[in-house]
Amino acid sequence: MPNTVAYMDESGSLPDIKSPYVVLAAIVTQHERDLKKVVRIAGSKLKQNQLKKRGGKEIKWWNAPDGTRVHVLQALAQKDIQVFWVAIEKQGQRIEDSPENYGLMVGELLRECLAYHPQLKVVVDMHFSVLSQREQFDRIVSEYCQLSEPLVHMDSQQDAVIQLADFVAGAILSRLTGKGEFANLIEEKVVVGKTIKWLPLYKNKKR
Repeated sequence: MPNTVAYMDESGSLPDIKSPYVVLAAIVTQHERDLKKVVRIAGSKLKQNQLKKRGGKEIKWWNAPDGTRVHVLQALAQKDIQVFWVAIEKQGQRIEDSPENYGLMVGELLRECLAYHPQLKVVVDMHFSVLSQREQFDRIVSEYCQLSEPLVHMDSQQDAVIQLADFVAGAILSRLTGKGEFANLIEEKVVVGKTIKWLPLYKNKKR
């Protein structure tokens, strides 16, 4: 039986006070190969010179034109996937981008995923470049979740499916900030989607 894998990424900034939300999204699938095709096709439609003009080497939500965003999300909606997302309402706070804070947010999302998929491989975006920070992050997450195997840290250039999680998170953030209803395209794939406030989450972290 194929492994069930959750690919996770986020949209929004923890420390930027102008960013009202941080959205964490997970795509859960047993068919990673099919999802990688979505990224390749989208990449072939967007010429490299267009991508460079938009300031990136790979397709991400922030540098993709609306047509590419729609194409990617429509393609995702046709795949055998489940989507989980958690939006952290920052309540005007400037949140330190630390392993503890980010780990708490990821742990909240993973709790939802694990309620449906107890045996789950989790691939997270390479949020921290320093090994010691990633190790601390792993410890924080393990305090909140009983994972069946260690977390895998990869960037989107190593595994293209993470780019798709970025698109999902970006679509949700766009909805929450009134910048577009792209998220409607994947609404039927959402198993859990919720918004929670940062301060109560942080205060209850030791529960």
